[in-house]
Amino acid sequence: MISQEEYKVHYQSVRELYIKIQLLDGVTERVIDELQGVCVDGNINIKANQDIFRTCNLTMVVKNQSYLPSPSSRIWMNRKFRVFTGIKNLVTGEIVWFNKNNGGYGLFVMNKPVIDSTLTHTTLSIEGLDKMCLMNGKLDGYLAKAVEFKLPVGTPIDSAVRSTWQQLGGETKLNIDSATSGMTLPYTIEKKPNDTVYSILKEINDLYMGWQVFYDTNGYGVYTKIKNRLTDPIAWDFTDFDFRVDSKSEPDFENIFNAVWVWGKKKTDGTQIKAYKENTDIKNPFSIPNLYKKEMTVTDDKIFTQEQANVRTDYELMKHGNLNEKISISCLPIYVLKENDIIYFNKPENGLVGKYLVDELSFNLKYDSLMSINAHKLYN
Repeated sequence: MISQEEYKVHYQSVRELYIKIQLLDGVTERVIDELQGVCVDGNINIKANQDIFRTCNLTMVVKNQSYLPSPSSRIWMNRKFRVFTGIKNLVTGEIVWFNKNNGGYGLFVMNKPVIDSTLTHTTLSIEGLDKMCLMNGKLDGYLAKAVEFKLPVGTPIDSAVRSTWQQLGGETKLNIDSATSGMTLPYTIEKKPNDTVYSILKEINDLYMGWQVFYDTNGYGVYTKIKNRLTDPIAWDFTDFDFRVDSKSEPDFENIFNAVWVWGKKKTDGTQIKAYKENTDIKNPFSIPNLYKKEMTVTDDKIFTQEQANVRTDYELMKHGNLNEKISISCLPIYVLKENDIIYFNKPENGLVGKYLVDELSFNLKYDSLMSINAHKLYN
């Protein structure tokens, strides 16, 4: 939860920005060192619809050789790190660190060190990637240990996710949604050595629509049902504190469909897995009674059961039962925000009214930078 002090320092007429980097042991992920006053540039990027949710780039002043990449230095390929931002409270003189109890902006794996030297100074730039880079083949994750990997039909979904992440990926920090009860693999998943751990996780994730697999800010592998965030608390109300420089709203007429056919696998006995559903909700302005029938068809040979087909029709009707309005905002940085936070507008003159869910964030780590936010509207 965001504290009142975290809110208040955003409203100060002067923002004195601080950057803190926690260096972590690559195996235990415990803090082994902390750096302040060395980061001179960088950026944070969060994209909640990508396999790697979180990336960053940092540029640091090289004070001595311990900042240069080597097995014995602070910077090496078996290290991980966290990044925190803070603003000095002009009343108390204390630095208010944001998201300090929730892992900062994420747990990152080091990549791509670049040493830049001039006659007067040397800087080191590094890229940070969240831990999915160790599962998707970017830095690790190929199935090189086995000739062939199989998850048999009927395996409970939670067991399939857990065994894949633990046995193949070596991940012990997991948070798997208990709502998977009763969900099983409808077919045997088979993978070759050139596949990745993430390819298995994604295939499992895509079997039942409305689920998500990712790494959170604390470095936990998460498999969870995508939640209806409409009743979540508002993280930032732009009505009262409008930090926007500019914004753009894009309602999508092409997104609207109110009848869905789903065609799955045709069984060996000739039975066709299929499902059909209509949106007839009189309260929905895009339902058949209020608009006209707009029908869509989905074909997917990985739908093996009637349950999968039914879930898919529900998902597609939910997804296409609104204008799927997306907004892009450029604003003064709001350092407390993270993916899946709710932001609120009551700006009808700008076409912005209601709650929006943050999908993407990016900002530079210089004091005079702006933040870019991409979000989508939440509908009742």
